[in-house]
Amino acid sequence: MTSKRKNHPAKTYSLDLHGVPPHRVDAKLEQLLYDAFRSKARQVEIVTGRGASNRSGTAVLRGRVEAWIRENKSRFNITQYERMNRGGALLLQLKERSS
Repeated sequence: MTSKRKNHPAKTYSLDLHGVPPHRVDAKLEQLLYDAFRSKARQVEIVTGRGASNRSGTAVLRGRVEAWIRENKSRFNITQYERMNRGGALLLQLKERSS
């Protein structure tokens, strides 16, 4: 992906939540999206894992992250998000912000 200005590649912010305790996820997401917003990023990737290695075999963090995204969409100008990597990651699209 390329930005419209000066043909520089648009930066995609990424956060890997593997090993992050559920009670720390909200703070990590907030910091990531704050940094992305400040730098005018258009995409954010959040790796939650698919849950294949935990005892229940379900994704523990994905539901929590998706709920957080829905609750904070307007706050961080999130226009949409989609699951990627067979459900192990989320890709967020952020609204372009004027200078």
